Amino acid sequence: MSLSFQNPPLSHRLILDFGAEASHRLGELFLANSIQAGLRLTDGIKYRPLTQERLPDLQSSAQLRARLRASLRSFLAFLDVHPAASDLPLDAWYELSATERLWVDPLLSAEWAAVLLPERFDARLTQAVNLLRHGRARPALDQFQENLRQIPRAREPRAQLLRNAAAAYEVLGDDAGARWCARQSFAACPWSESSLASYLIYLALDAELGGSLHEVGEACRAFRGNLDRPALWGLLDEHSGRASTRLQQDHIIRARFRQAVLH
Repeated sequence: MSLSFQNPPLSHRLILDFGAEASHRLGELFLANSIQAGLRLTDGIKYRPLTQERLPDLQSSAQLRARLRASLRSFLAFLDVHPAASDLPLDAWYELSATERLWVDPLLSAEWAAVLLPERFDARLTQAVNLLRHGRARPALDQFQENLRQIPRAREPRAQLLRNAAAAYEVLGDDAGARWCARQSFAACPWSESSLASYLIYLALDAELGGSLHEVGEACRAFRGNLDRPALWGLLDEHSGRASTRLQQDHIIRARFRQAVLH
């Protein structure tokens, strides 16, 4: 006589808890993959979130993708038996796992990270940055503005959001909006070289550049820290966006701008 033993069925609560934990872990891997995929692109956008220390190791993109593939396969196998572990349809997970561009398109991973980590500011910001990277400036700006309403008092995240919102306004042709956001970003973090550079470059879009050149000098003097002026000018002198193009093409403005930054 042989006896057969079966494991007791998992409780509904245990299935839900496991699904939530696995989804959160996958969300972090998607977020890290989005950032790593973006860093491999040569579009000039080298975005890293403020909360990078909370993410899985970003040093090896191959290892990261291997971890994401393995985790996704394991979760799909669990969902086959326990579909209640996810609020998302099983078909959506299978469609995602079969999409090859997941590993190279930072926007797709960012969108899934934002879905799986709805409480994470850096996931929403990463999604918005990648919308902007794809030329979708209006939905990116809407996302930046929504995030600003949710974390108005945190200086570094607010400054980063405002810098990116300035870029979205520039793409949309709203130069005044770009300058306002960049100015507010520097006001939030006057010790941030990134915020200072954003503030200065969008001043180049001012039609009345005379007053803005005075503002360039004032901003450099207001910087809280040891300002490397030659390095700052090197950053401003790179080719990126309409503001940079104007700075490059108008030799008189470029010379006066350079003098205001370096002296």
